[in-house]
Amino acid sequence: MSKDRRDKDVADLPWLTDRDLVQIRQELLFLRQGSEGSKPLWFRTDVLTRYKNHRYCEVDMANPFNCVLIFLDYDEKYVAASTFFEIHKGNTIMIRSQDFLGVPPKERNHWQKHQIMDNLHLYT
Repeated sequence: MSKDRRDKDVADLPWLTDRDLVQIRQELLFLRQGSEGSKPLWFRTDVLTRYKNHRYCEVDMANPFNCVLIFLDYDEKYVAASTFFEIHKGNTIMIRSQDFLGVPPKERNHWQKHQIMDNLHLYT
């Protein structure tokens, strides 16, 4: 496959553009240099509603305590990105900062709308 064709394929993904890939690489580098990668982020489970019947997503909830959200490529066979999170008390999702990078940049605004900012009560 030629480089031009490969670049076009990457830019044509439903989830990741070339710009997104650069951003993710920069974020990974930043996380490797710091210790914030294991910091928990909390979200309401209704963040997943958007993906339940989405053509390019799969939600693997085989385990009641953790889950994998898979973002598929246009061919609906190959994984473009994925993220792992834990389900707490049935209505709260905990995801580590490093795993949040598996959420495509264009989807992060959606997630941030469901983020629980005051998470101190969740540790008890």
